[in-house]
Amino acid sequence: LLTAARGGEKPVRVAAIRALAEIGKPSALPVLVDSLDDADHEIAQAAQESLAGLPGKEVDAAIMTMLSSGADARRITAMDLIVRRRMTSAIPALLNAAGGADSKMRAAAVKKLGELAGSAELPQMLALLGKAKSSEDLEVTEQAVSAVTLKATKPETCVSQVEARLAQSQPAQKCALLRVLGGIGGTSALRAVRSAVNDPSAEVHAAAIRTLSGWNTADVAPDLLELAKAASNPTDKLICLRGYLALAGHADLPTDQRLAMCRQAATLVQKDDEKKLLLAALGSVPSVEAVELIKPYLDDTATKEEASSGVVDISDKLLKGSDASKVASKLIEPLDKVAQVTANADLAKRAKELLDQAKSKAAAK
Repeated sequence: LLTAARGGEKPVRVAAIRALAEIGKPSALPVLVDSLDDADHEIAQAAQESLAGLPGKEVDAAIMTMLSSGADARRITAMDLIVRRRMTSAIPALLNAAGGADSKMRAAAVKKLGELAGSAELPQMLALLGKAKSSEDLEVTEQAVSAVTLKATKPETCVSQVEARLAQSQPAQKCALLRVLGGIGGTSALRAVRSAVNDPSAEVHAAAIRTLSGWNTADVAPDLLELAKAASNPTDKLICLRGYLALAGHADLPTDQRLAMCRQAATLVQKDDEKKLLLAALGSVPSVEAVELIKPYLDDTATKEEASSGVVDISDKLLKGSDASKVASKLIEPLDKVAQVTANADLAKRAKELLDQAKSKAAAK
């Protein structure tokens, strides 16, 4: 097998290289390492796959030698193998490479740390984030830090470490840390991000607003509503409303809660973009009350199409439900209005079909 792996027909070489890993003898190590540099990509890839699965401390040592003294391509291959073999003992070496002068090696090492490192390495990862100079370094390190926090058994236990870095960080790093907190979620993280809205840096303020807007749980809703009410910046208001109404569109929330959120937002919407966000949320709430909230927007040229779509979508769901006969009469007027105002022929056709159904079910009640 060793002879066949070194030379000969390509299919035979590839098969021999793969078989060497299955046998698992350290004597295969030299030929596999040499094959990593083969001009044929398939052969080089087969060698890498075999090294990933070849057991033994000798293999780990060879990979560490590649990392410390190989050419760039060989060092990156070594990093891949370190992760695939789950060589946690190599984390200090990866941290060293992540802090080096070579930007290509830095990025590669940081990415692999995101895959291999655990919460025990979070302080070192946060230190790397604090030292990141270029936007590329900052982005890749932020992703790695996020990956490390989310792998923790309880990600919220990482919040205090991330939050402690906020006070001593530059604006660019603060923005990255806020996004990391947004990925972790939870009460403590939410409190920290909410506090950052008041940061004197416009960049940090904007990052905090956007992070809150993208929050995954409904506990952020009161903050978003409060910020939308108080916003003097139209962009801030729109972002907060977008996040708030996105939550109102979550099907896992009770219908009454979603409807109440839409009612609160309705008192704030003024611009057409804001109205359309409200209509998108209302269109996903299957209730007659949502239709009633949508009806006024059928008379607005700027919003009539979004309003028409919402009425049709809600009516379709309600007329298929168990209470169809009870609500049908309340859908007749808005469906008739949609059929008249919409410029979308398909939507008008759907509205007329649902109108007929509503009339039929109302008459049969």
